[in-house]
Amino acid sequence: MTATVASIEESAKSAILADRKATWEASHAGRVKRSGAAPPAPLLAWDFERDAGDASGKYPGQLFGTAVVTQGRLVVDGNGYAGAAPITFDLREKTLEAWVQLSDLEQRGGGVISLQSMTGDVFDAIVFGEQEPGHWMAGSNGLARSKSFGGEIEGDANKRPVHLAITYRMDGTITAYRNGVQYGEPYRGPEPPIYKAHQSQLVFGLRHSPQGGDRTLRGAIHRARVYDRALSTEEVAASFESAWFQIDPSDIAAVLNGMGIDKAHIVGLSMGGVATLHFGVRHAAQALSLTRSEEHTSELPSHLNLVCRLLLEKKK
Repeated sequence: MTATVASIEESAKSAILADRKATWEASHAGRVKRSGAAPPAPLLAWDFERDAGDASGKYPGQLFGTAVVTQGRLVVDGNGYAGAAPITFDLREKTLEAWVQLSDLEQRGGGVISLQSMTGDVFDAIVFGEQEPGHWMAGSNGLARSKSFGGEIEGDANKRPVHLAITYRMDGTITAYRNGVQYGEPYRGPEPPIYKAHQSQLVFGLRHSPQGGDRTLRGAIHRARVYDRALSTEEVAASFESAWFQIDPSDIAAVLNGMGIDKAHIVGLSMGGVATLHFGVRHAAQALSLTRSEEHTSELPSHLNLVCRLLLEKKK
């Protein structure tokens, strides 16, 4: 019986990963090789497993308007967004990163993730379609640090999540990436502003405060990351790959449901450890226990913190 279950599980896992690998390689043929590097450790991380707060629990989040957190996503429909508590450190050179799926490709000007002053007068954001229909851009106050990357028009983000990252170097160089590959060409503008501690915050689904006009996004934000430096091309690729090639918690649930198993002891090996922890959050009723082994991902401490915090909340 054990051998049969193991065979079915391995077959399902192999099929899932093979499909993802084939899709990734087809979309990146001739453009980039897998980095094989460990993903960088973010300064701040949001996984939207339970609420709009960050994974460490240090920065509580608040939902505004019609925004909701469900199934590990922040869902916004153009009439809401999420905001985090003010950051407690100064931030200048940085990388903003997110995994997002758009509701439609006709929308103009919505922000995915934005670092802003509390009033929204100064901001840097990943924005869709504000200046050029169907294109990603680095949004900023008064377009002070915004130019066209000259990247390809977006054609898939309404069908599946895409990975986006924008790096901001101290010399004013801004570089964008889509699915681990450089998007268009970098450009050099004014030096980035200093986002002061207790006077700045991260918002999601909004270009900048206050809400209104074309500033809000329509779609689902799956994950978001902030780094206190400009990531290298190799680091961005590694971060993208780390999410693309791991098993999603919904895949584990699908295997169990397909086998008619109501509850099981879930064991994750290596990168499967992250999926195991997230499975415990999203599908707690199906997990008799959670075990991870030989997990080396740089994000593991934040994942453990998140799981422990949510499990404690469930016991209250």
